[in-house]
Amino acid sequence: MHGALFTLNGTFLALAMLGLSIGGLRAGLIRSWHGTWGLVSAALMFGSATLAPLVIDHEGPLGLLGLLGWLMWVVWIITYGITLIRLNRDQAR
Repeated sequence: MHGALFTLNGTFLALAMLGLSIGGLRAGLIRSWHGTWGLVSAALMFGSATLAPLVIDHEGPLGLLGLLGWLMWVVWIITYGITLIRLNRDQAR
């Protein structure tokens, strides 16, 4: 059960990051490094979700894919939030 939930959660998180990164880049909301950061993080999260059966059954370096992707996601989501707050303040003036 844990493996199935981990796989589904990682897959949907990666898809959301992919869509928000591409949408933010095309709309000009985020900078190119931020979009690239999100795409790399999404790739790591999707890779971790795809390899979940190997990661859960065996200890090894594959488990670090998900951890690194998750840590990158934390930086990405905080930076995206700050960007949106600043954008809202600039429009209010």
